[in-house]
Amino acid sequence: YSTIDGILFHDDVTLSDYEDASPQALAAYRQAGWPDNVLTLRQDATLRAAWTRSKIKLLDDFSLELAEIVRTYQPTLKTARNLYAGVVMQPESSAWFGQSFDSALAHYDSVAVMAMPYMENAKDPDAWMQQLFHRVAAVPGALDKTVFELQSVDWRNRQPIPTSKLAETVRQLNTWGARHVAYYPDNLFEDQPQLQPFKRVFSMTSQPERYGVIHPNDPSLLPFPTVVPVVYRQGAGWIRTGLKENFQ
Repeated sequence: YSTIDGILFHDDVTLSDYEDASPQALAAYRQAGWPDNVLTLRQDATLRAAWTRSKIKLLDDFSLELAEIVRTYQPTLKTARNLYAGVVMQPESSAWFGQSFDSALAHYDSVAVMAMPYMENAKDPDAWMQQLFHRVAAVPGALDKTVFELQSVDWRNRQPIPTSKLAETVRQLNTWGARHVAYYPDNLFEDQPQLQPFKRVFSMTSQPERYGVIHPNDPSLLPFPTVVPVVYRQGAGWIRTGLKENFQ
């Protein structure tokens, strides 16, 4: 088996405000003393809130149960939970996704918030990002556990977000006080985002006020290793494609 340091439970760990209407779910509603009808549950505010809380707990319990199984082999396993930004910015949207920012902070080591204004069709991406940050910062202790997960591709037109724009966003998040920033996806074979300019905003040398001045010969600044593209062929294993680049 492979060593696994952590598991990210992705954004598809969700139940909408119309789920679940399976026979098993309806039986569970009856057992809880609720109507076994989704429309009835949705129409009553008190029932709907209780229903939403039960779905949030169900998904958290299921995720953590899976994590405990992995801990049988990896006792130091860390967990993270992906959340839609709307769950942070509009708490009422917890009912739409079966997700809760407060619950995620309480149950997982990290919470990866999808800080993706283009996916959310934000009219002003910069203002949207600032609003998201301040909503996170308003929750005591949340910045220490929250990862701001940026998008490197605009999936509306399948075009990459310019590296300069991503770098600008990371700098701004750092300036506001974000502790953890990530991005997705990383296309290393096409160098997107461009590693050379982009890695600088993730370097400790870019934040001397936080980490102090780091000498150029510090081991943490060693060059990146050579990346060799490979393909997998049945019966032959991993084969080099012949391309070779050093993305320093």
